[in-house]
Amino acid sequence: MNDQAQEMANARRSTSEIVRDEQIERQAAQAAARERNNATGVVLERRQLEIDEVHDVRRHRLNWRRSGRVSASVPDLSLKD
Repeated sequence: MNDQAQEMANARRSTSEIVRDEQIERQAAQAAARERNNATGVVLERRQLEIDEVHDVRRHRLNWRRSGRVSASVPDLSLKD
């Protein structure tokens, strides 16, 4: 609809209808934003868990080497650049 037709349609509607429709639109936009934020949060949380797991493995390997318990049967799996 063009602007003039929209204005005419709005003139026929009551103020409470207009306010209600705008409120519904705002709520829908807020719900969509919350959904996007939640999805982003889940991805970030999953990535952080992966990072923590890698750090735990590295810490375990380092402690194992420091303890002197490394044997020929335990390969050195350190991540070297």
